[in-house]
Amino acid sequence: QLVVLLLAKIVVSDDCLVLTELFESTLGNHWLNSSHWKTNSDCCQWFGVVCNDENVRRVTVLDLSANNLDGVIPDSFSNLARLEKLLLSHNRIRGSIGDNIVKAAGEFICLQAPNSYQFKSCDPFASASNKDQDCSGGICSFVGGLVELRLDNNLFEGSIPISIARLYKTLRVLDLHGNMIEGSIPTSLASLALLEELNLGLNALSSGVPAELGLLSQLRYLDLGMNLLSGPVPPSLAALARLDYLEL
Repeated sequence: QLVVLLLAKIVVSDDCLVLTELFESTLGNHWLNSSHWKTNSDCCQWFGVVCNDENVRRVTVLDLSANNLDGVIPDSFSNLARLEKLLLSHNRIRGSIGDNIVKAAGEFICLQAPNSYQFKSCDPFASASNKDQDCSGGICSFVGGLVELRLDNNLFEGSIPISIARLYKTLRVLDLHGNMIEGSIPTSLASLALLEELNLGLNALSSGVPAELGLLSQLRYLDLGMNLLSGPVPPSLAALARLDYLEL
C-alpha cells in the first residue's frame, strides 16, 4: 500500500508541474481566481482542478473559464494524459490549437490484469524485442480521452488540426467559437462519431461546408455561422436527425 501511495504522489506531481507551467505562461498572478495554486503541493486542491479517485490520481477536469488567462498553453500540456474536460472559454489565450492540446487526451499504458496497471507507457506497435515499450505479457491499452473541449472566445489562430480526429473514441463537445481560426473545416471531424455539439462560429474559416459532417449522427448543435464559408449547403446535413440547432 505504501508503494501505491508513493506512486500516486509521483504521478500527481507530474500533472502539477504541467499546471504550474500553465500558470506561468498565462500570467497566473493576474487571474481572477488562483486559490491554492502553487501554495498547496496537491494540485487536486487548486481552483478549477478536479482529479480522479483512483489510487494513481490524475487531473481529469480543468475549468478556468472566464478567469483572465492571458498567454499561451505550454507544450508540456500534452502530458495531462487523463484529461476529460478542458474548459478555457472567455480568456485571452493565444497561439494555435496544436498537439499539445489534442494529445492531452489519453495514452497507452500497460494493463496486466483487470483494473491493474503497470505504471509505464507503452507502444501497441512495439516489437517483442523492445522491452522498453512492450508490456512483458500484458496488454497495451488506451485509457483516458477528452470528452469536452471548450476553447471559445479566446485569441486562438491558425487552422483546426487534422489530429483532432484522434479523439474519435470520446469527444462529445468541441467549441471553438469566437477565435481567429482560419483555413478549411477538416473532413477528419467526421470521424468524431460521438460528437453532440460542434461550434465553430465567429472565426475566419473559408472554403465550403464538408459533406462529411452529415456522418455525425449524434450531433444536436451545429454552428458554423459568421465565417467566410462559401458554396452550397451539403444535402447530407439533412441526415442529422438529432439536430436541434443549426446556424450556417
